[in-house]
Amino acid sequence: MRTLVLSIHHGFAERIYSGEKTAELRSVLPASPALRPGDRIALYETKPVSMVTGELAVGEAGIRALREWEIPKIAKKACVPAAYVREHLRIRVYPSQLRCAKEIGVIRIERPRRFEKARPLSDYGLARAPQSWAWAKREPAAPKEAE
Repeated sequence: MRTLVLSIHHGFAERIYSGEKTAELRSVLPASPALRPGDRIALYETKPVSMVTGELAVGEAGIRALREWEIPKIAKKACVPAAYVREHLRIRVYPSQLRCAKEIGVIRIERPRRFEKARPLSDYGLARAPQSWAWAKREPAAPKEAE
């Protein structure tokens, strides 16, 4: 199993842990290696928290072409305004098909859990916070069980 460390604002992390936010949108997703169902995502909350506060499982992930009528639905799942989704769509041109598509990276969130104690990035082999995401260079040790 692989772990991707994802930078996220505190408010969005709270919505993930509560189950309200069921999708994460990104303009760019990891391509090589690509995210796969079952991969883990460690949630690094940006300042003022500046720690990994929990994790989730990837349900599915990929670049999706969105039609205008789909934008409000995906925005609701991601807990963002539809205008935000429209701003972050990337236009991709398919010359061989004589068409273009508005695309965005979508990660379906499964089994989110908050850690009892937040972890530093160094537990994942990272020296600094990722701008958006970074693959963990090592897996953190399992937390010790209470005696």
